[in-house]
Amino acid sequence: SYARFAGNPLFGPNGPRALRFTRPTFYRRLRRPVDDARPARPASGRATPSDAAVPSFLPSTLRRGCHKGVALRESRMRRPSALASVAFVLALAGVAAFAAPAARAADAPATDATSQLKAAVVELDTAMKAKDESAVTVAVKKIPPLYKGTTDTGARAAAAKELGAVVKSTKMTSARKDALDALVETEDGKEAWKVLQSAYPADDLDDETRWNVDIVKAIGALHPDGAIEKLLESFKKGKQADFAAAAVTALGNYKTSKQRQAILVEIVKAGKNMVPSRSSSKNPSPEAQARWGTLSGPIGKALDTLTGDTVGDPVEWFKKVDEAKTNLKSLFRD
Repeated sequence: SYARFAGNPLFGPNGPRALRFTRPTFYRRLRRPVDDARPARPASGRATPSDAAVPSFLPSTLRRGCHKGVALRESRMRRPSALASVAFVLALAGVAAFAAPAARAADAPATDATSQLKAAVVELDTAMKAKDESAVTVAVKKIPPLYKGTTDTGARAAAAKELGAVVKSTKMTSARKDALDALVETEDGKEAWKVLQSAYPADDLDDETRWNVDIVKAIGALHPDGAIEKLLESFKKGKQADFAAAAVTALGNYKTSKQRQAILVEIVKAGKNMVPSRSSSKNPSPEAQARWGTLSGPIGKALDTLTGDTVGDPVEWFKKVDEAKTNLKSLFRD
């Protein structure tokens, strides 16, 4: 303590100047930096130590009288300036402003396309379980724009699957057409084909509602490569002429496919066999003529769309393909 040094003649006020320890000097050597405040300076200009600036044992020792006659001044803290007060208030306001929107965002419903798509799928599933066709239609029409607004493959697959379930429903004839249109509107042929291939109509089906034609038209609009074999079979073997015509028209939409040359060859090959045969002794049957009358126009249009050319007449197309057998690529305009 300071009292021990002050009682020593070598270190006291009367000792050698180089060894002299005065009370302020003693405190200055023991003082530690204080982060939150500095002690106020007295009139003499010397810093007054505070209890926070010296070892904890020293003020208590002096106050118990170890060094009589020495009175310690109470530590005083500088009052914060007006600028510091304003800065503190603004900081608190900033924290409050940041916390309030965060709290509101946690409570508010999600507005991103993925979350909305998932909510629409749940809504559609609920409407299907309730067998409410009008509610199903409302939910179905929400899906396509949300589907195209997200890249979440899981959410997309779930939405396509739910739309496919509506397409397969035989009791909701109006809603299933809306669901089929919604699948086309997604413009995702690969994902749509996963759910439509199980709903693809049989070639020998005689459907008076023409639902089989609607499905084939939708597949043609999406033109997934996985459906090419099915469409070719329907064109060749479809019992209904309008169903076969829809199949060949759908094949014409594969102009960007890597399999377009193979499609061209198959259409021409099957089309030649559909032309009613004539001979001097036998005329073609009315059924064959009627079927060719239904198919000839769609065949020519499909080949035009597939190649980008404008021949139109299917018989003329058959000749062009025969002439270009070694260079089928030349038949395509792009």
